[in-house]
Amino acid sequence: MPNSRPEPVSACRSHIEGALALSREAGWPHTRDDWSFFLALSRGLALLDGDEVVATTLVTPFGPVVAVNMVLVARARRGTGLGRHILEKAMTLADPDEWRLVATPEGAPLYEKLGFRDAGRIVQHQGIVRPPATPRRDGKPDDARPVAAGLADLEDFAAADRKAGSHDRKDLLAACLRKGRALKLVRGSALSGFVITRPFGLGEVAGPLVARDLASARSLLAAVLDTSAGRFLRVDTDAGSGLGDMLEEHGLNPVGGGTRMVLSRHPLVTSRDFSTFALAAQAFG
Repeated sequence: MPNSRPEPVSACRSHIEGALALSREAGWPHTRDDWSFFLALSRGLALLDGDEVVATTLVTPFGPVVAVNMVLVARARRGTGLGRHILEKAMTLADPDEWRLVATPEGAPLYEKLGFRDAGRIVQHQGIVRPPATPRRDGKPDDARPVAAGLADLEDFAAADRKAGSHDRKDLLAACLRKGRALKLVRGSALSGFVITRPFGLGEVAGPLVARDLASARSLLAAVLDTSAGRFLRVDTDAGSGLGDMLEEHGLNPVGGGTRMVLSRHPLVTSRDFSTFALAAQAFG
């Protein structure tokens, strides 16, 4: 590689070990299973130096939206233009109305040069779940309570998620439901929200959490926290989600995050019926 810049190749399962080494070098918590999960839903590229994976980028299609993720370059190769090279190549794999990503501080300048704009702050909360010092008083005694959900709820979940983000993530939701456990909140005969918790990184991640309003989101999150005591849990939220206080009360402190960024070619209109309160993963926006 010192005298030339080879073209990236299609990322496949044979590249997972090398990709895992890159994410570990960057301090990311992803496991082999996480890489397999992301790759199964995405198209991607790997840049090789011999047999060594030195850069990766995945693009995950969600209908009119494509998420850019797992943009990694080996530490020894950073500052050589490999990141921009593989990212620009990966972005030729799709032609969406809107590109989305969550940027690290190191990656944000590159995305800005490519036309991405800041769309808000994502806060990463994580820790061992503990009971709150003061008992919660969310909701009323006669409020609806979250109940177990599953693949039979996929169509309803996908419709709510579509309204929250103007994307089609049915395949992602199906994969999350197969891998984890879900709760839904129904008032009357209408879905008020859902949350899926699945294995990820150091333990589990709760997300996506999609709800009609903050009260519904807090009710769903409370149910997840109640069933996760003593376990490691991660929740990625918008800075203004209204969930931060509850998460910190249960030992899930903010440990960083990223910047939500978008590159719109055709502006998308998002319904106000539902909102996303917690991400499925920063990789999926």
